[in-house]
Amino acid sequence: MRTLKRVLLGSLLLLIGLGSPLASLGRGAPTINPAGLETIPSELPFTGGSVTVRAEIDPATVSSGGCGCSSDSSVPVVQAWLTVNPAVIGPTDMTLTQGNVWETQISLPGNSTTKDIQYVFTVRATDDDGMAADPVWVSFYVRASGSPPDEPL
Repeated sequence: MRTLKRVLLGSLLLLIGLGSPLASLGRGAPTINPAGLETIPSELPFTGGSVTVRAEIDPATVSSGGCGCSSDSSVPVVQAWLTVNPAVIGPTDMTLTQGNVWETQISLPGNSTTKDIQYVFTVRATDDDGMAADPVWVSFYVRASGSPPDEPL
């Protein structure tokens, strides 16, 4: 009998300790909409400059395959950030602007070469339950400087 009580007590403590991680097993994570990922402008000239990156990030809900939420409520996305490869800047936090749209602005250096430089912008997000969205990326170019102008005669 004493062994049974110990086993039951140990099992109860284990379930209490795993309660939060187990609650998130049956629900989805936020979703970054690939069609909602955009850069403004779509490319930069050889001089470089500022780029605004926008992403539509949908929170997990009961109806989307969901969360342990009541009715059709959602788990808020609490953090979104952008990484740039090659790493000319570190990870950059994004800000919730309106609805489910997150945004950040970054600056990219100029390109003095004769070849376009391709950057890969990757957006990541986590929600209030610690669930992470699958990252979504988009290519971005800083165009080449081209050949220097001819000297006047």
